[in-house]
Amino acid sequence: MIKPVKVGATVEYVSRLDTGKEKTVWLLRVVPLGWRTEVWNNTSKLVTAAGAFKTNYVPSANELIQIVKMGLDGWRNFKDEDGKEITPEYEPDKRYGLRVLTDESLGLIPWPVLSELAGEIMRLNFLQEPEKKG
Repeated sequence: MIKPVKVGATVEYVSRLDTGKEKTVWLLRVVPLGWRTEVWNNTSKLVTAAGAFKTNYVPSANELIQIVKMGLDGWRNFKDEDGKEITPEYEPDKRYGLRVLTDESLGLIPWPVLSELAGEIMRLNFLQEPEKKG
């Protein structure tokens, strides 16, 4: 049976790069069709005809940030070096009516994790299921 896309739904994800005892939980979001169309037009070279992600394509920094900005709804247990929880900051996205993370909040996420999150957000929004991790 085919299931409908639940725009706005979130899926919890733990990075495979997270080796700590207490894991950071990233909240990946199912985004509106207009955004999926826009991203697909910009990043369709990421995916093969069979729907698998190409391993030899490296998205640009702008593509990664665009994907994570719209597809990451927040986090839990993301702490600074003093062990204090980092509260995500948001701003409105005028095109799709969502609240999105600010560039300052995104800038706190290590680049390898941003890259991994972008791939999982693409899986969630185009294949409807992120890889199972953690």
